[in-house]
Amino acid sequence: MIEQLKIDPEFEKVIPPLTKDEYHQLEENILDDGRIMMPIAVWGDTIVDGHNRYRIAREYGDIPFSTTQLDFANRYEAIAWICKNQLGRRNLSDEQKAYLLGKRYSAEKQIEKQRDEYGRFAPGGQNDHPEEKLKTSERIAKEIGKSEKHVRRAEQYAQALDLADSVCPGIKKDILSGFINTTNKDVIALLKADKEDLPDMIDELRGIKKKEDEKETHPIEESVANVSMVGNANMFISSMNNFLSRFPKLRLDPAYIPRTLSVIEAVRDYLNEVEKDLLDALNTDKPQLEQES
Repeated sequence: MIEQLKIDPEFEKVIPPLTKDEYHQLEENILDDGRIMMPIAVWGDTIVDGHNRYRIAREYGDIPFSTTQLDFANRYEAIAWICKNQLGRRNLSDEQKAYLLGKRYSAEKQIEKQRDEYGRFAPGGQNDHPEEKLKTSERIAKEIGKSEKHVRRAEQYAQALDLADSVCPGIKKDILSGFINTTNKDVIALLKADKEDLPDMIDELRGIKKKEDEKETHPIEESVANVSMVGNANMFISSMNNFLSRFPKLRLDPAYIPRTLSVIEAVRDYLNEVEKDLLDALNTDKPQLEQES
């Protein structure tokens, strides 16, 4: 039985998601090796690095792995470590780098604030260390060879992406994965927008333009959700095709076919239930719609 670890949603959301190809390649490598070669980093029993490896281990049930224990004083230290670890390990896009840098800066500001309250030294060294006198943004900027303004704008970018994702779940992943091409300036502009204008602005980031009469007759929330549903449905179909083509045992080996069938059955049952509800609603509203017309 594999070790039971916890996945903290906040920690996982900081990490740029793997592309489908990257995830499938990781899965294939693990299955070929028969074990997870790189230890999963944990804080207590909570994962701070290795979420995808752990999910693959859980999915197949019998893939061994090891863990390495890390020690943090609080969640901010854990988030700062996650960001620095990701920035140092993966081939990242400029958008992903900006997001991680912004999250790191926000976390380290909180670390230093808490340490100041307890009269302890800020991160970076002893009380005679010259970097101790620098502001957080200055210290990070010096470390990475960028300007202080670059660091502060990265924080705004990260905050804006998190805001957008709270309004339209999935938009952050689409932007960070390159599925949506936009500018950092347009993303940061969300921070200054009125709340009621955010859905329209997010639509524009997606490249969706609405006519004025459409805005009046169709709720913004539903239009955004409908677009997301289409995209997610296509992603699911593509993901299933990739699984079945990359791992032929899932559809050919009797040891795996029942599990594959159970997935298909669960999806089919859900879709049948949703379809029935939709048709019932359509039939219920039909007389009213005919009367109005």
